[in-house]
Amino acid sequence: MNMELTINFFKKAIAWAKLFFTPVALLFLAYFAWSSKDLIINLFVNAQFYWLLLCVLIWLALHTISPIFTVASFTGSNFKLDYKRALLIHVSYLPAKYLPGGIWHSVARSHDYFNLGIDAKTVGTYFLHENILVAAVTLSLGGLIVGFGSYSPPLETIVQLLMLVGIVSIVLWFFALNKFSIQTSFKLNASQYVLSIFSMIIYWLIAAVSFLVFLQIFPDLEITCSKLYTAGIYIFSWGVGFIALFAPQGLGVSEYVASELLCSNLETTSLIVLLAMFRIIILIADLLAWGFAWISKS
Repeated sequence: MNMELTINFFKKAIAWAKLFFTPVALLFLAYFAWSSKDLIINLFVNAQFYWLLLCVLIWLALHTISPIFTVASFTGSNFKLDYKRALLIHVSYLPAKYLPGGIWHSVARSHDYFNLGIDAKTVGTYFLHENILVAAVTLSLGGLIVGFGSYSPPLETIVQLLMLVGIVSIVLWFFALNKFSIQTSFKLNASQYVLSIFSMIIYWLIAAVSFLVFLQIFPDLEITCSKLYTAGIYIFSWGVGFIALFAPQGLGVSEYVASELLCSNLETTSLIVLLAMFRIIILIADLLAWGFAWISKS
């Protein structure tokens, strides 16, 4: 009983922390934007906005990859989820990502999984599987690229440690998942597990390409890191933001980590503001994907 009370306490604490952190993070971003307004304006003067369209299109394409992970993950269970249905469930609730709390996209999807006859324990195990692998894959993949670079030697040790945590988590979770499957219908053999991880790796590599395209919008922005290293920074910083449970979607945390790792001609505060603008592109792509789904169901 005490354990249950402790878990509920931490759940409520995290929920309140998220509600508190979001407006605080937005206020800081607004302050940074105001203090760096002249520099940001100068960057936009020569901005090449045709890159923005390509950036949005790449992120739109990403939504066709997410359901592959879902289908691969449910393959070993007694519930067969086809790709088309998984895609529709994923994109139909994308606006819920932006509701306070950061959990509503998952909550909305869970209702559709229930309607398909998938029991609550299996759905719960799936979301645990999804969240653990998102964190583990981004930290290990991004850390593998960034952790052995030569641009930020003082940070290399921290990055490498988080990378190892990610790799160990991927391995241990497979064995833990098999133990969980005794109580649920959610089962994955080694090949199915590898396929789910592989689909997630492809997803984040393409997401990183979208980020690289975003940086091309601003020709006056000097990034002296290699493109591979920059891509790794995006993946790794997103992973760090994801495990920062108090920050919905890693808001502010991901941008700060990326600003510390990127080799740029901008000050940290200005770079944080610029990187936060990438979220607007993601929002545009999410709304377009949701619109297409809404039209297809009409």
